[in-house]
Amino acid sequence: MKRKDFLRLSLLGGLGSALAAGGPRAAAGSGPAGNSFRFVHLTDIHLYAESRGMEGLLKAVGAVNSLDPVPDFVITGGDLVGDALAAGYEDAVKQFDLYQSCISRLGMPVYHTIGNHDIFGWYPWSGVSPDHPEFGKQMFRKRLGGGRSWRSFDHKGWHFILFDSMEPDEWKTGYCGRVSREQLVWLKQDLDSLDKTTPIAAVTHIPFVSGIEQFRSGGDAAWSEGGAVMNSDEVLRVFQGYNLKLVLQGHIHREEELRVEKIRFIMSGAVSGAWWRGPNVNTQEGFGVVDVSGDNFSFSYLDYGWETEK
Repeated sequence: MKRKDFLRLSLLGGLGSALAAGGPRAAAGSGPAGNSFRFVHLTDIHLYAESRGMEGLLKAVGAVNSLDPVPDFVITGGDLVGDALAAGYEDAVKQFDLYQSCISRLGMPVYHTIGNHDIFGWYPWSGVSPDHPEFGKQMFRKRLGGGRSWRSFDHKGWHFILFDSMEPDEWKTGYCGRVSREQLVWLKQDLDSLDKTTPIAAVTHIPFVSGIEQFRSGGDAAWSEGGAVMNSDEVLRVFQGYNLKLVLQGHIHREEELRVEKIRFIMSGAVSGAWWRGPNVNTQEGFGVVDVSGDNFSFSYLDYGWETEK
């Protein structure tokens, strides 16, 4: 099927039936959630003023706004701006302002997840002093996070957790994939407030679980410290006894879906594809659409039809 035909059929026909969610979907109103709804996962946007990214992002925003049924909300998956890690202050602010001006055109609420490229000035060659009031994650917290770099919220019987999956690396010259001790304490307290049967969806920029590195480099290949969350085992142990059903992931710009016992780990490709230079390997520019019915869900990946210049 041609890309434009797929886009047309997806928008008109609804994306919820594209992939089964580990068994038949429950009828609307069944399960503890008792409601049906849709949400969208937009990750790895990498918006630079100098690229055609603004054109691409606005096309993606238009595709989200045109979905039928309309999503209740959007969750972004990190790496929203081009690269604040190595940017000076004026450049970083310009990237964040451009991103906010585009994403504000969505017709539904947006919840933001932080990515490594959304962290201001961590690379030493940025020239930014650690004493700067917006240094590090503070720029994201101030402009997109409501004062936080991790959070949770509830929607129609589901509980959503948005992780901050980056910490400074050992040499303080960049980042590694890690969920902080402070965040793990918060996570335990957050889960303590839930009924154990409440369905949970988690979002992390750097993946907790992924087979992409083994797929491309061989079965014994290991991730670098910046490629996956190094203490994901600790994070997932906190969820034992709770109803974690879905983990949405990004960072690698590839489509991937894994199921470990009752948890589905889904990587939603990238809105920017290969950083606005076309598809990344075999993953087209796109975003994830999740249709929820009761305590079950289905996932689809939408190629929204953007093409790079040849």
